[in-house]
Amino acid sequence: RGGPDDRPRHHHPPDGAVRHGALAGLRYFDKDGKMGVRIRATAEMESGGIRFKLMPDRPTVGYKEFNLNKDNYIFLGSDKKIKAKVDLIADDKTGLKFYTENQDSTMLQDLTLSCNRIDLGEITSVIPYLPKITGKLNGDYHILQDQNEKFSVVSDMAIQDMTYEGAVIGNFSTELVYLMKEDDTHAIEGHLMLNDEEFGTLSGNYQNKGEGQIDATFNMTRFPLSLVNGFIEDQIVGLEGYAEGELVIKGTLKHPKVDGELYVEDAYLLSVPYGIRMRFDNDPVRIIDSRLLLENFGLYAYNEEPINMMGNIDFSDMDRITMDMRMRARNLLLINSKQEAKSIAFGKAYVNFMARMQGPLEQLNMRGRLDVLGSTDMTYMLLDSPLSTDNRLEELVKFTDFNDSTQAVVTKPMPTGLNVDLTISVSQGAHIVCDLNAEQTNYIDLVGGGDLRMKYSYEGINLTGRYTLNRGEMKYS
Repeated sequence: RGGPDDRPRHHHPPDGAVRHGALAGLRYFDKDGKMGVRIRATAEMESGGIRFKLMPDRPTVGYKEFNLNKDNYIFLGSDKKIKAKVDLIADDKTGLKFYTENQDSTMLQDLTLSCNRIDLGEITSVIPYLPKITGKLNGDYHILQDQNEKFSVVSDMAIQDMTYEGAVIGNFSTELVYLMKEDDTHAIEGHLMLNDEEFGTLSGNYQNKGEGQIDATFNMTRFPLSLVNGFIEDQIVGLEGYAEGELVIKGTLKHPKVDGELYVEDAYLLSVPYGIRMRFDNDPVRIIDSRLLLENFGLYAYNEEPINMMGNIDFSDMDRITMDMRMRARNLLLINSKQEAKSIAFGKAYVNFMARMQGPLEQLNMRGRLDVLGSTDMTYMLLDSPLSTDNRLEELVKFTDFNDSTQAVVTKPMPTGLNVDLTISVSQGAHIVCDLNAEQTNYIDLVGGGDLRMKYSYEGINLTGRYTLNRGEMKYS
């Protein structure tokens, strides 16, 4: 840089600096101050392209230290061709290799990425917004690009002991082939396996024109329904069992046309916190023009009395999925469980139920009637209540700094997505216990019944009616 008198001044770079290129480094620290990533790279201009070199000899990625080969490089050629040799191997043989050996001269790119025992839990923990996935990843990915710049990928991937957001999935593996065709069509064919048993094949094309055109087929052979449990928030409910069938998917991403037929085998809807376990009917479920049809479909409770469901779910417009469903049940043993560590409700609950649910999924309307029968004897844990603590002293005195004009006002989120108008009739003799703390030392124990009307909407919950207590007890310390 020139000085004020325009005479050149020479600055000698410090040790480790790059004289004819650039140096960039990355360090990541989590909220506890623990370093999760530490890696640097140099970039130097050469005839025909730019050469990158990674440093140091033992970089950190995902909280784990790796050994980096000293002769590592990634070369980006001016002819768009990539050459590379990068080996990241940890002391326990965990690692990955990225290389371009034995390149075909007719191909613009011929890259291979090989992974061995990569800990997905460590990787996903340092990347914001990624779902929590754990397991050991092994796989090879062969990436090709021809002279017309069309890509193809052949991969063989396996994840051992995989979990998704806490839901156990198992040993998941896939064999996948992807091709980019001349007319900007993307073709894919894949085989999906769980614990070395194939449960599905996916094949089809996607054309990137307009809204994007799909033409694909998904075949299921003993598809494990438990795979969807990780996508259910807080895992309040879950699925067990298997599904078989074929789905043909055409149309666009926003307006797909799906047709097919599904069969379930040994399938259950369950909720450990609420003590619910219901068996699905083995009747086929048809999908016609992106409408899932339920025709007197049964969900069987503990005493083999079913909830009969009739209606449809219309997902022909992915921006506005709608439902129109009627449900009916008599003498249904809805809850039948002993208390467990995660229990919210336990005991026995017998009900009659009749309702209709309709509208878009983001704003469903439900109207109906619930009869709680006199044979009910259940307990509910009211652990999210302000009453669920024995120490209320902190609410007696509150210190406020009136000089702070920016004091935040805490507002509770209002319920959205569901409007309910439900008539509830509780038969005389129903025994319901409400525990106010986890130790069950504070509780309300009621025997009685009555008629109530519950309205639930974005404005909150409104409950009106008359409830007669035959006997009861309340303990609160």
